[in-house]
Amino acid sequence: MGNNLLIAQAGVDRFSELPPEVAHHILGFLHIADVIRVSSLSKTCRGLHLSIPILNFDFAAFPYASTLTSDKRLELFNSLDRFLAQRENNKVKHLFVSLFSFYQRGETEIESHRGFEKLRILGWIQNAVDCNVEVLKVVYGSLISNPKDCGLDVEIDFPSCVFLCESLRYLKLQMVCEILKAPSFCTSPASNLVYMSLEFVTIEDGEGFDKPNLTELRDNDNSSSDRNS
Repeated sequence: MGNNLLIAQAGVDRFSELPPEVAHHILGFLHIADVIRVSSLSKTCRGLHLSIPILNFDFAAFPYASTLTSDKRLELFNSLDRFLAQRENNKVKHLFVSLFSFYQRGETEIESHRGFEKLRILGWIQNAVDCNVEVLKVVYGSLISNPKDCGLDVEIDFPSCVFLCESLRYLKLQMVCEILKAPSFCTSPASNLVYMSLEFVTIEDGEGFDKPNLTELRDNDNSSSDRNS
């Protein structure tokens, strides 16, 4: 009798019985790959994984073989795109994206692949803004084994919606050797940014960042300025 009771207890899905806010808090510590695995446990877990407000898209946490080539990364991009489409407009409180693409000697169309990856990442940022993101951290860079291909950086039309997003409080961009073309109207008072960090990135904006609510701004040399002083 005792053994049967232990077996029955072992089969109980305690996680699905948790309040949604508690389950979301726990899932918030997991990488997106683990969150997707949890969704297969039950119907409740499937709903929870699509409504989790904290998204961690750190490519370093995926198996190395799945990020080794541009074709493998494309498969991951497609999988993450499907996940975001299934989430629809569920709240995104925190989005973290980290990707260092490695292009091996002999790979072709590197510039095209890099531009494609940047556009996909910008699409995720747009999605997060549409879902009222509060914390946005983006780390992106490329490692190219052939020195002849190292001068392929292109400018990025960074989504103006990021600087106009009323829900966004914290913005960190670390995009190695990239030039972000931000519109001059990103000085709009609609922004409620409190913290902004820019590392290894240049933003083309003739009017600068005159944010009335910005309390701290970190630039490329990692210096910090207190906007209230």
